[in-house]
Amino acid sequence: MNDVESDSSDAMIEALSYFRHPERAQRLNCAQSILKVFQEECDITDEDIQTFAGYGHGSSPEGQCGALYAAKWCLTKLGMPTDGIEEYFYEEAGSMYCREIRKKRQWPCTECVKNAAGYVAKCCDKKRKKEKNDD
Repeated sequence: MNDVESDSSDAMIEALSYFRHPERAQRLNCAQSILKVFQEECDITDEDIQTFAGYGHGSSPEGQCGALYAAKWCLTKLGMPTDGIEEYFYEEAGSMYCREIRKKRQWPCTECVKNAAGYVAKCCDKKRKKEKNDD
């Protein structure tokens, strides 16, 4: 497994550990789980995470998947494009919108969280490598 896959896998596992985990004192929704994983890298505050408490269960803007919405927010904070993750969700989950994704049953919520975290982790790794090569 290369470093990108390792970073991606670690982020996926970490996101799932925050998402509705029964043994955690604070169980986070899909959107919050993504922000929590990338809190340090994207300079996300605890207040930001609390704001995203209202973005789970299809309640993010325009009814987008909360994990997708949070991932796009992280990518934007990093100065990276979001069209790739939108295309990825369309291709793999069948939609960008929570209710449609759930209706199609291609991905359960856990897959949305896992794959959104993995996508952002891969982008972060690419950005770190590019910055390192630019130095």
